[in-house]
Amino acid sequence: MRKKDSRKFIILKSFFIVVLVVSSFLTIISLMNNVVPSLIVNELQIVDVFLTKVTIIFSIAAIALLLFRKLWMPIRKDQNNVSNIMRKSWLFLKKRHVLFGWITAAAATAHSVYFLVFLPEQMDVVVSGSIVAIIMIILVILGQYLNNKTKLNPLIGKVHLWLGVIFFISLMYHFVDSHG
Repeated sequence: MRKKDSRKFIILKSFFIVVLVVSSFLTIISLMNNVVPSLIVNELQIVDVFLTKVTIIFSIAAIALLLFRKLWMPIRKDQNNVSNIMRKSWLFLKKRHVLFGWITAAAATAHSVYFLVFLPEQMDVVVSGSIVAIIMIILVILGQYLNNKTKLNPLIGKVHLWLGVIFFISLMYHFVDSHG
């Protein structure tokens, strides 16, 4: 079981590297917008759509971690199939939580730079996007602080948790705002 678990983690880390490379590529191309032909700009929208979906999927995974914990904790002593599935799901998400955060941060950062550089006519959604970005930056800073500390300050953990919920809600609002 450990070998299978380790293999899944390697696949997820490889996916993180792909997202990081794609995000870096999109960011660099976006920052060089004066020399990039317009044909490439249109092709970059496909990359941005991919990164947007990655951001949403891994944000949902973070919310699922919270939900599985809230649902699993009251029934954790039960030894039935439902509690075992919930426990395994929670442990899977918990073990990869930090990596999910970095994947989301990389994809969202590239998405933000891309939109600010290439699509200034869509600036009506920049306010909701900026709010999501600010919340994400604070989440990353708090998350990194929590990850580096052996003794956890419960208040910082709770602030990180609630900022995560607010991040998810504001991300969903930004998604609806930009598509609606």
